[in-house]
Amino acid sequence: MRVFLDLDGVVVDFVQGLIDWFNLDFKHEDCQNYEDIYKFYPGTKADLWESLPDRFWAELNFTKEANEILTFLEPLKPCILTSPVWTGAGGKQQWIRKNLPNYFDEKRYLIGPAKDYAAHKGSLLIDDAEEMIEKFQNAEGYTILVPRPWNYLRGKDVLTHIKNSLFTILLYHQNDLQSEYILKKVVTPTWHSGVGRTFEWVKV
Repeated sequence: MRVFLDLDGVVVDFVQGLIDWFNLDFKHEDCQNYEDIYKFYPGTKADLWESLPDRFWAELNFTKEANEILTFLEPLKPCILTSPVWTGAGGKQQWIRKNLPNYFDEKRYLIGPAKDYAAHKGSLLIDDAEEMIEKFQNAEGYTILVPRPWNYLRGKDVLTHIKNSLFTILLYHQNDLQSEYILKKVVTPTWHSGVGRTFEWVKV
């Protein structure tokens, strides 16, 4: 199984980065569509993207769920799959080298706009963009849409959704994906509700 993991909006807090860089009068949680950003930018869409230097992309912060997402997925050895927007490919590579050195050293990253070209029956894309998800699915890849304010899963818990979605995909499509791992639900006692559920990776 080849797992592809998006950067912007999943691992990297791209929207907050734009808000801070341009000092936009706009809140992260109010971004219900990427197009909303342009309403608060005084120039054109082209001006916005062309004005961003590599330093912008190289210095973006992690999302609040990034470390948990990366830790949870690590047994599957995911590959970063990120699309540059007009500019920024160099800055993205700098970011990966600095913040995800194991991905950089192991060459587990791809930078390019045609994410659907990586799709096949043994592939899985984890991304926050509905358009990318649809294209990847149309190319016979499996997908998990990451809940964000700008997609239809807004309000859902990110980690819970990723784990439950991956559990279901591996349960019903393991043969297609040829995964070395499956997820096992584990029931554990908790002090507040009596029962909790976690997931464990099991090698098959």
